[in-house]
Amino acid sequence: MTDHGPGMTWLAEHAGTTPENLLRDRGALVRALTEAGRDAAGLAAALGSGDAHERARAEVRARAVRARLADDGGFTPGQRFASRVAAALRQEAQRQREAQDPGAQRER
Repeated sequence: MTDHGPGMTWLAEHAGTTPENLLRDRGALVRALTEAGRDAAGLAAALGSGDAHERARAEVRARAVRARLADDGGFTPGQRFASRVAAALRQEAQRQREAQDPGAQRER
């Protein structure tokens, strides 16, 4: 198993699959990212709620997500996650090009 970092690992767990499966299935990756985006928007809304109890519950959830995505590699969790997703999308684009042109050489 490759080390996918905390962001990809979290996204896969959130989607109920493995990072490898998400990276192989572009549709599943897009669905997982869409759902994570919805969840993040909901959390942001809850953090700005006028209800103090809702804000407190949201802050507990936000702290848990921050801790889960904590990374000591010098990049923010968002930067590392974005880098991994971009790499996966580049790989998929290359596979698509190769499928259309079997003579295309792989980029390294």
